[in-house]
Amino acid sequence: MTKRVWTFFVPSWLPTPGKSAYRKAIAQLDQEIYSIIHQRRQSGESGKDDLLNVLLEAKDENGQSMTDKQIRDEVFTIFLAGYESTASSATWAAYLLSQNAIIADKVYEEVDRVLKGRMPEYMDLKELKYARMVLNETLRLYPAFPMYFRTSVEEDTVGNYVIRGNSAVILSPFATHHDSRFWSDPEKFDPDRFLPERFDHTARKAYYPFGKGQRICIGQDMSLATALIMIVAFVQKYEFSLVPNKNISPRYAMTYQPAEMPFLLKARSNS
Repeated sequence: MTKRVWTFFVPSWLPTPGKSAYRKAIAQLDQEIYSIIHQRRQSGESGKDDLLNVLLEAKDENGQSMTDKQIRDEVFTIFLAGYESTASSATWAAYLLSQNAIIADKVYEEVDRVLKGRMPEYMDLKELKYARMVLNETLRLYPAFPMYFRTSVEEDTVGNYVIRGNSAVILSPFATHHDSRFWSDPEKFDPDRFLPERFDHTARKAYYPFGKGQRICIGQDMSLATALIMIVAFVQKYEFSLVPNKNISPRYAMTYQPAEMPFLLKARSNS
């Protein structure tokens, strides 16, 4: 998929790099996913506390259940967008905390005060306000999807540019999130940007790690909750620092991820 991103504008009948491998990978995933769906349907199991069962039992307003194809599409979306992206965000957050001791200490203090040694749960998240600001700032600096694509419905004008109808449009949260017109000292890691008094109307319009409007990422809330629980659980258990003399470089593989991120971990005395 990463290779195909750069040739999205090429007619589909032209051979392009990665097309054959992409089709084989899709076929392999389809075989695996349809097999899981078929096995679950055949087993007659119900009441299992997992996503697949929620999808199998869902019904529309006419009482119709999803087809295997619809369930496959939902599973595929969660697998693609809800796994790698969340892992990348949590990793970048750990990196930024390892480089900013004062901010890390604030997170340690909040986590210890709110959780008092127990593992984080979903209901705790509303109390972990500073940790959430750390995650928001991480997504500003390192949005999981640094660019994505949209298709214009009809002709429009943006600034001095005319966009024709049915045109492919590339949007880049990464570019906007690092634009000094909207953010003071945009390269600085500063979670306090997301304090209510600072995160004003202009900042809100310039911040869109999950997109905006009608096509905003459907998994936004799940991704934020999962990433925040991961970060908090990590901070609760460990003191951590980067392995010395390692050059941390990002790479684009559909998500914006580090090529590697080696940490030294030390169990916290109160964990």
